[in-house]
Order: sequence, then C-alpha cells, then structure tokens
Amino acid sequence: METPLYAPAQRELLSHHINSLFSPSNLPPLLRTLRGVLFPNNAPGKTTLFPPSSESELQALRRRAAKSLWGLLPKGVGRLYFGGRLWRRSAESEGDLSDDEDLVDEMERLLLVLDDEYCNKHLMYSILELLLARLMPELTEKSVTELWEERLG
Repeated sequence: METPLYAPAQRELLSHHINSLFSPSNLPPLLRTLRGVLFPNNAPGKTTLFPPSSESELQALRRRAAKSLWGLLPKGVGRLYFGGRLWRRSAESEGDLSDDEDLVDEMERLLLVLDDEYCNKHLMYSILELLLARLMPELTEKSVTELWEERLG
C-alpha cells in the first residue's frame, strides 16, 4: 500500500500558506524588500572580482579552478577519465597526494583550451544558437530571412 506524499489536510494547509504568502497584497512589499537586499541604495553593488594582473596570478587562478573542478568529481570517476593508469590502483593509494597533484595538473592542462579566443567565441556562439533554437524551434527549419518574409509578407 502506497502512502500519499501529503495527506489531504496537509495539502490544504500548505496551499493556504502558499496562497497567503503570495497574495496580491503581500507581493509588492516582498518584491521591494528583495530589491532592497539585492540592490542597496537602488544601485548594483560593487564587484569584488577583478581580473588577474600578472601571469603568476593567472596561473594561481587556473590552478585553483583546476583543484575546485577536481574536488567536484568523485575520485574514481576523475581517475578513470583523467588518470590513465592511475584508476586501476588499489584503494589504499587513493589518498596519495602525488597522484592527486598529477590529476590536478591534467585538469589544468584541459583548462588551457579555454585560453584560445577563437574557441571561446565558437563556444559562446554555439551556446547562443542552442538557446535560440530551444526558444524558437522554427529557426532550425527556416532561415531568418524566410521567417522575416513570412511574418511581414
């Protein structure tokens, strides 16, 4: 016998609280508060991110990004895809720091692909094309000029 996620009384209570929270009378103050939190003094906040000013800072940033990416991957998956022969090692060597440093180096070499300006432009145009094709599927079937003529003519 399957139990429902919420009993009818709980569903009613939850629905009542959601409706009262997002009622038309509560929405304007809620949005004003949210805007005040996100944009103090009605202006965007100052950025704390600045581009690296030297080659050593750039290398340190790239190394930190590689370590962060390596930390996101499960160790076994990372060793399988980036470690070559290292993924076959036994479980006791999983904490080996030299292997981890080698894998972070490999991840850092992969990030060097993003240094290429042409590659970045191609990547951004591909992402933009994918988004536009998902939002307007007719763009994949007809050209922009054909759609323009169809809508205006």
